[in-house]
Amino acid sequence: MYDIKNLGKLKRLDENNAEAMKAFWAFDKATFAPGSIDVLHRQLLAVCVALKTQCPYCIDLHVKAARAAGATDKMLSETATIAAAMRAGAAITHPAICSKTNEAIQMFRRLTIVAASAAQNTLCAAPPPVVCADRSIAQGTRSPLQARRVL
Repeated sequence: MYDIKNLGKLKRLDENNAEAMKAFWAFDKATFAPGSIDVLHRQLLAVCVALKTQCPYCIDLHVKAARAAGATDKMLSETATIAAAMRAGAAITHPAICSKTNEAIQMFRRLTIVAASAAQNTLCAAPPPVVCADRSIAQGTRSPLQARRVL
């Protein structure tokens, strides 16, 4: 369960994997240092990502850092709606790949049949259409090798 005090337990990582954690903390520090994107906007980006990934520790730490860098309630509210839009946008746009996903599944099935048939040096002998999407293989009018050239 979330408790900001749990972050104190990160010291165990520091102790047990000192080299990697030293590199991580240096990376983290460099990431949030001012550059072509100022600290305020870096922290607002971090808040947006934290809201999207729903990490309570990141939300807590980066909201505090954003406020320390000058973020207003309005800025944080706008950042929150950007995160919400990004999250909702994925739910809206993912169905668009369903047809592509279905095509990929069908191609995988055809490739599986071709590979299995080639390995056994036999033709695919009339499996159901879902299992053997290429009817010409199932009917024996094309070899798996010929079908593979079409894919």
